[in-house]
Amino acid sequence: MIKVLQVLGTVDLGGAESRVMDLYRHMDRDKICFDFLVTEGTGDYYKKEIESLGGSVY
Repeated sequence: MIKVLQVLGTVDLGGAESRVMDLYRHMDRDKICFDFLVTEGTGDYYKKEIESLGGSVY
């Protein structure tokens, strides 16, 4: 499995965050896993969905 770290300011509703989530929802998560490093620590709109898809938010 390939693990990819996505580095974003937040996992809130925004342009880059929404695009990454579109990709994450439709990719083969048995082959690729996204984890998210949040640099600002505010906004967690996608946090529960990320975790339900197998990713982690740090």
